[in-house]
Amino acid sequence: MEYWGSESNFLKNGLGVCLIHREKIIAECVSIFHSGTIAEIDIVTNPNYRGQGLGKIVGQAFINKCLEKNVMPAWDCDNHNKASKALANKLGFSNEEDYALYILK
Repeated sequence: MEYWGSESNFLKNGLGVCLIHREKIIAECVSIFHSGTIAEIDIVTNPNYRGQGLGKIVGQAFINKCLEKNVMPAWDCDNHNKASKALANKLGFSNEEDYALYILK
């Protein structure tokens, strides 16, 4: 809802994969932005399941889906988010770039 406005809009325009255990989503990787040619990755793992490599599993599945659709996966995170940067490196992202971000309030 935060990025796509509605479930139907996400299902029509977004990309995503998830892992389910006992009928609960325990890890997911979805596009928080999708231009048609680029999809920005967002990965969330349930805190009770962290440290098991699930983020890498859903991330790799998401990347594979992107490549099947000729969409370039993109990674973006705060420079201080060490866990996110480590996962990005595990998934093959390595081109770090600093830029300014402005937020309208």
